[in-house]
Amino acid sequence: MKAKKFDLFIIWDFVMVMVVLANLTLIVFDLTYLWLRPYYYKKFPAILEFYDKPILGIEPHRSTEKYIKFVDTLKFLERIKDPSLHSQEFNSKLTEMKEAIQFVYTQDDVKLMNEKSLLLEKYSLVTKPGDISQDLLDKEELFLDLLSYKEGEYISAHIEKLESDLLLLSRVETEKGWKEEKEDVLSKMDYQMIHIVETNPFQASGQTENISKIKSNIKTRYDSVKTRDLDKDYRNLLSKSLGGQKSFPSTALVFTWFWRNPQSSMDEKFAIFDNEIRDLMGVNYYRHIGKNGKPVNNYLVLDAPFLAFFVCEFALSWFIAIRKKKYIAWFLYPIYHWYDVLGLLPIVEFRLFRLIRIYKIFLILKTSRIVPVGNDIISRTIKYYGNIIKEELSDMVTIQIITESQEEIKSGASLQIMTKAIDAHRDDIKRVVVRKLKESASNERLGELIEKTIAEILEKSEIGPNKFGFLPKAWKDNLAREISSILYNAISQAVVATLEDESGVRSIENLVDYIIDELEATAQDPEVNKLNMGITVELLENVKKSVARKKWLDTKI
Repeated sequence: MKAKKFDLFIIWDFVMVMVVLANLTLIVFDLTYLWLRPYYYKKFPAILEFYDKPILGIEPHRSTEKYIKFVDTLKFLERIKDPSLHSQEFNSKLTEMKEAIQFVYTQDDVKLMNEKSLLLEKYSLVTKPGDISQDLLDKEELFLDLLSYKEGEYISAHIEKLESDLLLLSRVETEKGWKEEKEDVLSKMDYQMIHIVETNPFQASGQTENISKIKSNIKTRYDSVKTRDLDKDYRNLLSKSLGGQKSFPSTALVFTWFWRNPQSSMDEKFAIFDNEIRDLMGVNYYRHIGKNGKPVNNYLVLDAPFLAFFVCEFALSWFIAIRKKKYIAWFLYPIYHWYDVLGLLPIVEFRLFRLIRIYKIFLILKTSRIVPVGNDIISRTIKYYGNIIKEELSDMVTIQIITESQEEIKSGASLQIMTKAIDAHRDDIKRVVVRKLKESASNERLGELIEKTIAEILEKSEIGPNKFGFLPKAWKDNLAREISSILYNAISQAVVATLEDESGVRSIENLVDYIIDELEATAQDPEVNKLNMGITVELLENVKKSVARKKWLDTKI
């Protein structure tokens, strides 16, 4: 029975560890999502479909997305330039349209049955591109009726795209139509680029550096071939494209050159755009604003299962604590576990309190037998990198404080600050000096110091041609003791007499005043200030170098 109970606790600990780790992973993912979104966009685009619009209300920005679609249309036109490829593409799109309509036709909707029948009948009679051009333009309302049938967003969008492609194909059957369509797309791209430059749609998403990279990329290419005549020609070309507009951003001019210059093929231009510009535009986004005036954030939808689990776990733990009488009152459990209470609140900002559960995971792992915790490689690694982070943060703060201190010292106010602080405690300094003199006068160590000093003088000094070195050592020791005793008594009596007399104490205090006044006068001396500043700043600079040294490099996991 005990073994079974023990196994249940082990299983519960394991479940708790897995759930907490999953929740912390989700929290970290959400906190870093916008920062890492450009990486996800390139490597894991499926993540954006799952998280962008459903959770954060993010959609591709209309301005940049529109420009990308123009480029794709231009690429599509280049692909169908050959008549045989045009016919092949038309038939392919037509077949797709028939299949899409047939799918809708099989649905049970009596209201649209006639329209669908007419639509199917029309397409069953179409055999070549020339038969469909005017027909599609005249009966476009049939497509609108079809799109009003909301079987699914995908079907509606797919049919709408096919309709657009078929209409485009019908307009470019001839070479003249193809050229007109291409020039129309290029003109729209000119207008759109001016709109992008003037409105900077990258700013709201915090990606202003992207538009700078785009500008720099194309301008560098243009500057390498730019001449006065070339610049004039493309200015006139852009002005004509814009309906006679004379003023426009330089970026619009260089993009006009990029897409229209004959020095490189369209395939080369598409390759440059796809490799160097498309992602910079595509990663830009627009984020919807909620009713509360803040950006949409539906993270709590994902967090709801974890929240429900933690609420149940908290309630169960509280109940067990009451049964085991861990606290003197039943209501104290939430107080002792305040971080769990805050982490359970359905507020996005409070989810950070769940990070404290990392410590709880450590305790669970340490007390259970799931994995050995303490001296294992995982614990050592966590401790090692934790110490690195702690050391780096503390070093940054310390260096910042020292740097600010250096700036204060360079201003020349440090020495004056010190003297002002001393002056403010002038009376206290006087009392301490008088007290210390009284203590020193009766201190036996003073007598020993005097005796030692006199002995050294007798040993080394000479009077006339004779040296005291001829005297026996015992005589010299007795002579030193006698002289030091006389001096000690004389000094002690003189100091005590001076300090017991009011005028003597005043003399000591006047001496202290004189020293402090001299310090203040010295603090005003420019040379002294300069010397103090140089020494102190250099000293603090050496301290900064010592603090900045990465001590964690000397340690191992």
